[in-house]
Amino acid sequence: MLRYKLHTEKSGLSRFDKGTPQTYRSLKALVNRGVDVKLDVPFEMWDQPSVEITSLYKQCVNMISDFEDELEDWFYHHQEDDLLRYFCRERVLKKSDQACLSEKVFRSSKAKIKTSTGAKRSDL
Repeated sequence: MLRYKLHTEKSGLSRFDKGTPQTYRSLKALVNRGVDVKLDVPFEMWDQPSVEITSLYKQCVNMISDFEDELEDWFYHHQEDDLLRYFCRERVLKKSDQACLSEKVFRSSKAKIKTSTGAKRSDL
């Protein structure tokens, strides 16, 4: 998760991507040409996870800890059920917070999950 970057030029969940944001690519190109670029962030930290990404990571770790029993229940007893529906929609998110689950990122992506038997699943 800490490999993700915040892309301010995008919106919604697509703001979070592993690629280098266009803004930083442009700024790095200027630096490579010898232009003195002044930012609030030192050049050495441009490739470090942003505050937003680090905060999301901490929230994710806390959520895993808080919902460990529910995640184990899904893993051992309900892997045939879609994880987003079982965990996010039915157990974690309030109805008013579920709009993010309909974004294109979730509808089109297929995450590979290894089951307890070692077989790969694509439930997300």
